[in-house]
Amino acid sequence: MITAITGALAAGPTQAGSGEVQRAWSHPRAGGHVIVKRSPNIGFQQHFNLYIDGVRVATLGYGRQYEGFVPAGRHLITIKQMPDLNDAWPYSQQWIQIVPGRTNVFTAAWRDGGTRIWLIES
Repeated sequence: MITAITGALAAGPTQAGSGEVQRAWSHPRAGGHVIVKRSPNIGFQQHFNLYIDGVRVATLGYGRQYEGFVPAGRHLITIKQMPDLNDAWPYSQQWIQIVPGRTNVFTAAWRDGGTRIWLIES
């Protein structure tokens, strides 16, 4: 039982019931607080995986958001939507800038006529 508890603690923090997988990047003071909100226009049955620098940090379904600390600087964000819609790109990528010491808020929404999900800085 102690091994199970130790393994669960080593896996890192997650938000209960959210389906999120968070990575502890570094000490919070070394980076910026990041929040990625999910726009309702993505749809009730759609969800997407959020990757930061190739590491999956969250699966966001309807009404969910990602919150964590990320090192300051430029990071490559990849969003893979599921299920894969016929007319939409299966994934989108973009660079974002994380400002240290502040809360960096982004909203994921459809772009390009509903063919890709994109982060918009809020």
